[in-house]
Order: sequence, then structure tokens, then C-alpha cells
Amino acid sequence: MHHQMKHLFFVWLFACCLACCTDRRAADGDRATASDSIRHIYELADEYTRIGDIAYKQGKYDVAMEYFPKALHLRRENNAHDSLIALSYLNIGSVCQKNAGQEMIDGMVEQADAHFQQAERHYLDALNIYERLKQEQKQALCLNNLGSLADDRSQPEKALAFYRQSEEIYLRTGHVKELATIYCNIGKIYRFMDGKTGEAPTYYRKAIAAIRHQPDALDIAAEAYSAIASFFDETEMPDSAIVYFDKAIETAHAANLYDILQYAYRKRSRLHFVRGDYRKAYHDQVSYKIADDSLNNKEAIQRRIRQSMLHDFDLEQQAQLHRNRVQRILLLTLSAGALLLSLFAVVVWRNYLRKKKLHLLLSQQQKDITDSIESASMIQKATLPPPDYIRSMLGEQFFVLYKPLGIVSGDFYWFARKGGCTVAAAADCTGHGVPGAIVSMLGISLLDKIVARMETPTADGILNELRTEIVRLLNPEAKTGDDTRNGMDIALVVIDADRREMEFAGANNPLYLLRDESLLIYNGNRMPIGLSDRMNEPFTAVRIPYRHNDTIYLFSDGYADQFGGERGERLKRKRFKEHLLSLWKTPIAQQSALLEAKHLAWKGTLEQVDDILIMGINLS
Repeated sequence: MHHQMKHLFFVWLFACCLACCTDRRAADGDRATASDSIRHIYELADEYTRIGDIAYKQGKYDVAMEYFPKALHLRRENNAHDSLIALSYLNIGSVCQKNAGQEMIDGMVEQADAHFQQAERHYLDALNIYERLKQEQKQALCLNNLGSLADDRSQPEKALAFYRQSEEIYLRTGHVKELATIYCNIGKIYRFMDGKTGEAPTYYRKAIAAIRHQPDALDIAAEAYSAIASFFDETEMPDSAIVYFDKAIETAHAANLYDILQYAYRKRSRLHFVRGDYRKAYHDQVSYKIADDSLNNKEAIQRRIRQSMLHDFDLEQQAQLHRNRVQRILLLTLSAGALLLSLFAVVVWRNYLRKKKLHLLLSQQQKDITDSIESASMIQKATLPPPDYIRSMLGEQFFVLYKPLGIVSGDFYWFARKGGCTVAAAADCTGHGVPGAIVSMLGISLLDKIVARMETPTADGILNELRTEIVRLLNPEAKTGDDTRNGMDIALVVIDADRREMEFAGANNPLYLLRDESLLIYNGNRMPIGLSDRMNEPFTAVRIPYRHNDTIYLFSDGYADQFGGERGERLKRKRFKEHLLSLWKTPIAQQSALLEAKHLAWKGTLEQVDDILIMGINLS
């Protein structure tokens, strides 16, 4: 079923592209000529190529292999320019090489060999065309592909021959980044042909030298440093390996290359451990874990804190066991005399110093992690709208009560001005702490972009687009039955002061309107901004005329979920509404302080349980 749906998607995509081509041709009406027909065929070939590219990038090589040959057939049969035919050959060769690699992994040797041969034939066809057209850079690309193919087929001498030809062209044309890539490929071949010749690091150094003044090529430099370090590690030259792992880590840090950081920290940690430098080994192991967590977009910082706390607890347990053992030894050895007692004191003192050293190291690690979270908090606060920006739209007729549970928050508030309207939102993102903060900053960025491209913002239109973008970025491969449903609940209002009306839409969150002594409630749709079983349902908006001195409230669930009172129960929405009704005569500027005071009185000595966000806007 999944396979059929995949093909239906690409058939639909092709049909849309074909319709565009057909519409363009139909616009010419009776003026269509033979040249128009040829142009339409060329456009159709381009659409086949685009669909093949999309499938290739998504790893759907069977679909790419369906459309790339169609494009090649149309171009050859209709005398397209040779460069386009060569491009089709390259595309087909790349797909064949990918299929062969997967088949080798699956143990399908005969099928893999057939695909390898097809890939080589198409690469050579493309190379012959580019040589005839005297397009040297394209020739070098074909030669590089042929070298990579030979490497995949375990033919190192053949791979080197192709890489050498590509190297000559890039040296002549001055394309330094491409030249550096070739040097890395040659270094890889030498490294696995004969790891003790020393040729591998020579070519990796050439790659580094070629891009020394290329700030956009740090990834190549970091990869080269890492490869040289690995070579020295494999040839049992640990000092040199550490030097180059240092350089790889420094370069990777500058470009946020977490995959290289992960590999280099792990390898360098092992080298330090073998040499007996356990402090550096431990530090590198912690750094490796942080890089690994960053690479996988998980709760890296909070996990490090939890691990440090667990480690402290484990050390305390060990210390208690040790103290018990010391007492037993003392009781049994009192008669052994002063000499034995002195020796034992030395052992205890050494153990104490070792424990103290470990404790200091863990304390420093925890401080570094806390500092990182503090930096993240500063970044998050910088993304929130400042009070002066909100005043430029609402004057002094608003308040924002914002109390994160931790250093960073999963709640956020957002304002914008577009098309003569003021747009305001309060959102509660999945999770607390670092994960929630990441989603909140993503939500702020997406709301900015969505509203910026709207001529006239609508509440339901904004939420529909926001849901599409959140699912695309956070759950691209997920299904509605999955547990990983990253996203947010949100209440959003578009205020049109000229018409004295507002438009509200919500994802699981409502809008409260305080009018005199009455509290009017407008519920949003019961579905989140994110993956859900109701993905196909659009959000709906409600238009609300407002009167002078009406006040609206947008909020997350943190305030109502707080435990407290005499029985340690949740505040709940009912008491929250009572709090708001008690404020109907209170100026908007004083309401935030009163709501916070009520929260603290309810909470008492209990801990805060969730991020808290309440926004109030007076519509006078």
C-alpha cells in the first residue's frame, strides 16, 4: 500500500507539471507551430528530470529510475542540446550507483554488479559528450563519479586513475574546493590500499592547503583533519593522531559539524584513555555525548545534567560503602599497631583526594552545561517581542505574565502588525525546557514568515499554514499513529481596530473575553498545530465584534494546572475564570501583578509544575 501511495504521489506531481506545460502551450492558441511542439517536448523532459530529482533526494530510487530515462529518451529522440543529454546520463548513472550500493549491503551481488556496469556506461557516455563540448569542469565531475564508482567496486587502482585525471583538470581551471574534494578522495583510496605508506595524509594535507583561504569549505578541512588523525591512529602514532583530532575538532566547532565532532571526540577520548590521561578522556567523552545529542536533536543539555546528578549520587553511594568498610577494617586491625594504621591512613587519604578530584571535575561539567542553558535562555528572550514593540501597536493597554518553569520555556507570545491589523498569539509547545524552547523559537520564526507573505492576515489561514510547516519540519516521515507528535497548542487573534472587530482561531486553546461582569468563552478547534488524527480538517475562525473597554485573554494551561491550596489540588479553569472576573474593574496595567500574586498564594510552598503564560489586551 505504501509503495502504491508513493507512486500515486509522483504520478500526481507529474500530472501537475504536465498540466502547467499544457497550459503554457494552449495559451498560444492557433499560433502553435512545429517549434512550439518541440519546445513543449523539451519542457516535458525538464519536468521528468525535476520529478526524478525530487525522488532521488528523497531516496526513492525506483521512482527516479522511472523518470530519468523518460527524460533521456525525449531529449535523444528530439535532438536536444548535447549538454542536456549528458545531464540525463549523469542522473541515471547516479541512481544506478545508489541501487548497486544498497544491493551490495543486502548481499545481492549479481544485481549490484549489473547496476555498477550500467552506472559506468552512463558516466562514460556523459564524459564523451562533455569532452566533445570541451566543458572541462563537467569532464572533471564525470571523472570524479567514475572514481567513486571504482572505489565502490573495490578497484582502487582504477579509482586512482580517474581521480588523477579529475585532479589535472581542477588544477588547470583553479576550482579549489572541487580540487580539495578530489585530494580527499585520493587520500581515502591510499588509506585503505596500504595504510602504512604515508601517502594518505599527504593528500589530505593537500586538500587542507588548497582551501586554506576558503571560509565556505570548513567541512572539507574538518573531514581532512579527521581522516589524517584516523590514519595516525590506525598506524599506532597516537601523538600525531591527537594533534590532528585537535585540529578537526577546532574546525568542526567553527562550522557546527556535529558528525565530525562526534567522531573526533570519541576517537580522541580513547587515545587519552590508553595513555592514562583519564581527565582528558572523560572530558572528551562528555563532549562526544553532547555532540551526539546535538546531532540527533534530542534533549542533550538536560540529559547531561541528569547524568551528572546520577554520577554524584553513585559517588556518594560508593563513599558510604567505603566508610563502612573502613570501620570494619579499623575494628579488626587496631592491634596491628601504629605502622598498619599509618599505612591505612595513606590509603584513605588517597581515596579522598581522588573523590575530591572527580567531584570538582563533575561540578565544572555541570557549570558548563548550566552556562550553555543560560546562553540558550538569552537567545530565546531575544526572539520574543520586546515591550516597546508591543506598545507601538497597543499603547499601554496590555500585559504579559510570563513565568518559565526552568531557565528556558516551551511557551511563547508573539505580536505582529500587518494590513492595518494587529496579530497576537500565545502558544504552548510540546515539552518543557530545551526541547520546548527549540520548538518555540521555530514557531516564532514560522509565524514571522507566514504573516509577512500574507497581504491580509486571517486567523485560520495563519494556523493552517503553521501546521503544514511544523509537520513538514518536525514530523516529515511520521504517521498519525506515531507517538512523536511535536508541535504546539495556540490561541491567535487578528484585531481590526478600524472595523472594531477581531477574528479568532485556536488549536486546543480558547480566547476569553471579559465584558463588564461577564466572561465570554470562544473555544478553538480541538486539534493541535502538529501531527494528529484530524490533519485533513482545516482550522476555523470566528469573527467577534468588540466594544469599548472589552478585554481579551490568551494563555497556556500552566496557570490553571498549578497544584496548591489547602488540599494540594489543581487550580483548574473554573478558579482561573473566577480570578479573571474579579479583575473586571481593575486597570489592565495592574492585572499582571494581581494574577501573579494569586498564583503565588495558591502555590504556597509547592513547586511550579509548568510554564505559565497569560496575555491580556484591553480594546478601549
